[in-house]
Amino acid sequence: MEYNYLTNTPIETIQQCMQESFADYQLDMSYMTIEVMKHRNAICRNDPDFSVGAFDGSKMIGFLNVGIDSFNNEQVAFDGGTGVIKEYREQGVAGKMFAKSLEVLKQQKIHKFMLEVLQPNKSAISAYEKEGFSISRALKCYDVAIDDFKGKLNELPGIEIKKISVSELEKYWCFIQHPASWEHMLSGLKAVKNEIIINAAFQKKVCVGFIVYTPYLCWITAIGINPDYKSGETLIGYLIGNLFENIEPSRPKISMNNLNEEDKLNNILIWLGFENPVDQYEMVADM
Repeated sequence: MEYNYLTNTPIETIQQCMQESFADYQLDMSYMTIEVMKHRNAICRNDPDFSVGAFDGSKMIGFLNVGIDSFNNEQVAFDGGTGVIKEYREQGVAGKMFAKSLEVLKQQKIHKFMLEVLQPNKSAISAYEKEGFSISRALKCYDVAIDDFKGKLNELPGIEIKKISVSELEKYWCFIQHPASWEHMLSGLKAVKNEIIINAAFQKKVCVGFIVYTPYLCWITAIGINPDYKSGETLIGYLIGNLFENIEPSRPKISMNNLNEEDKLNNILIWLGFENPVDQYEMVADM
């Protein structure tokens, strides 16, 4: 078995390995085409120079994508996706890929590593804990079909919806009340600024809220409501309903992932008809 950095590995090879690795995964990952993977790599700030592949001869049998960014004023590495083909599991492949990545991370004086893992995946959580990771927070995940959505699909009096740019969104990012997870950070949105939809709600030329949608992933990436606006629940329903009405091509279902457990948005999404199919943990290790 060989372990190599992914600097010169074609994305087609990585995508094929990912599809094989996640064939028995709890969530359906068949949507992860090459174009979607390119988008995901960008929004996760994945860097192939820090990422690792495991090879049995010429066949790639495992991968570890690693993103790099500033988090809480510290340079941090993030597991932007790990997979091992089923027949190669329980052979220490993931641990060896992680160790290979650490070699170059430490050379760059990056001493903190973050990842996200599905809460039901007890074996993975245990394996990460053995590597020094600990749970830093719980993250809630939701999705809703348009037929089950209970919010407004028509106009909300006094509110005008406008598309805005990422640079304008930055002025309103303070509406986010809790730290965003890795893929939902503003720096991630900037990395895919031409591939996302940002709708802002204005009342008398004052921005009262916004919603960010990622068409490639069918994700609502962020929702922010001006704390001075008193009907936040209604506005959130309208922003999502307006999205359902206007996104092209239309989608039967959209998701919103990785909300902090204490975020009030959790209860609002449930009230609007969202379901909670699975949750994740964010885990952190000092290296």
